[in-house]
Amino acid sequence: MNAHCLKVLEFERIRDFLASFAASPGGRNACTSLMPQTGHGAVVQLLQETTEMRDEQDLHGPLPLSGIHSIRTAVEQARMQNYYLEPQRLLEISDTLETADIIRNYFSGHAGSRPLL
Repeated sequence: MNAHCLKVLEFERIRDFLASFAASPGGRNACTSLMPQTGHGAVVQLLQETTEMRDEQDLHGPLPLSGIHSIRTAVEQARMQNYYLEPQRLLEISDTLETADIIRNYFSGHAGSRPLL
């Protein structure tokens, strides 16, 4: 898809709107870098993933994403010798790990019915 089509479709506004719902900085970055898919197979897979997620949310409610923080820098810093993390950063890492566990549990046991998720 060329730049003219993206401009006519106001695709940047769509990405920005989507990004406004993201639960984390990484999610916002992923949203704003999205590009339309044009391959049939990719479009079909994305539609199937969307259907699976919608069905999962219908059964179990919204995906709990409230405790996600951007921890990449803190994890890299923690690998450095003699570097210590501030308590707030440690709490953010803890919150993110707890949320990851909640998300894992949210999807556990559904591999057969939600293989793409």
